Amino acid sequence: MRFALSAFLLAAPLALLGCDSRDAPPGTGPGTDSGPIEPPPSDRRDAGPDMGEAPPPPPPDMGPALADSGCPAPAPLGPADVPSGYLPAETVRFDHAADGDTATFGFPTSGEHTVRFLYVNTEESHGAETTDFGIQTGRLVQSRFEAATEVVVVVREQPGSPGQPNLDPFDRWLGLVFLDGELFETTLLREGLTAYYTEFGCAPEPLHSAFVNAEAEARANGRGIWTAGHPTDYRQVIARWNDDGCRPSYDEPYCR
Repeated sequence: MRFALSAFLLAAPLALLGCDSRDAPPGTGPGTDSGPIEPPPSDRRDAGPDMGEAPPPPPPDMGPALADSGCPAPAPLGPADVPSGYLPAETVRFDHAADGDTATFGFPTSGEHTVRFLYVNTEESHGAETTDFGIQTGRLVQSRFEAATEVVVVVREQPGSPGQPNLDPFDRWLGLVFLDGELFETTLLREGLTAYYTEFGCAPEPLHSAFVNAEAEARANGRGIWTAGHPTDYRQVIARWNDDGCRPSYDEPYCR
């Protein structure tokens, strides 16, 4: 698969303030050192800039990786590759993206729900920590979902409650998202739109290896947040997210 990234995301000078960890209360993500901020509004449809007010520029074709990351290319993963601990996959109707890692879908069995994408944490597109990079990421994600012919969501099961969805503190469902058969979290990582988010632990295999390899490729090729001069210090971010050491630290090789 060939992956693309908006030229704006790679080249525009950005005044970034960091991003939050939206599997947990805001105020714990990249660039946040001054304590919690207020939780997001319950109606994410009205929060932040309108994703449709200015479409993103067409992403260029980046072609194959130019630099060797020391890792294999991330394995393509579909819904059949999801490990145990998740509810059955459902083909959903996309409604709207709140930002780069959160969107609302219509589920055929239970109606409309907001889903927080697992293991990624893009920069903010609204609120006190909004960044230009986050806004452009949110618009790009909106356009990707609008262009997809099939969206499948696999929600993580609540531990100890069989058949129930795993929720974050804002009652968003935590899940994996597949666009036209491929895991979208891997795409976000491979394009450098986020780092592998492990504040609450690493993903089970085969997800973990795909995410590590995708991040390694993006970083080796200077994509997105790994572009030289990107304001957010991901050395500090990854240190905060990696208390249990389940992922490579900022300074150690990914795969060598």
